[in-house]
Amino acid sequence: LLGPKLGYTEHGRLDLATNEWSYEIVMSVMSERIRLGGRVTVEPDGPAKCRRRSALWCEVKIFGIGGLVEKAAEKNMREGWETAAGWMRKWFAAHPSA
Repeated sequence: LLGPKLGYTEHGRLDLATNEWSYEIVMSVMSERIRLGGRVTVEPDGPAKCRRRSALWCEVKIFGIGGLVEKAAEKNMREGWETAAGWMRKWFAAHPSA
């Protein structure tokens, strides 16, 4: 759909007052029609544990297929989060004093 030149730049910002990471993804193609971004927070969840909360927003203005692209973007983000969570669990298990 978007061709071989698809790429993106992620612009992020950490708000030290709220410890919230917010980001916007700017696509290399159709950036005026596709907007993605979100925010991430981490909060304590018991002794030596934490919970990461992520909120995603996605807006695709392409007649007839915008909703399908939005669903695919959400699916990809969720899969990416699960992969990252698995990697983090393994890393922390291997580095318990971190």
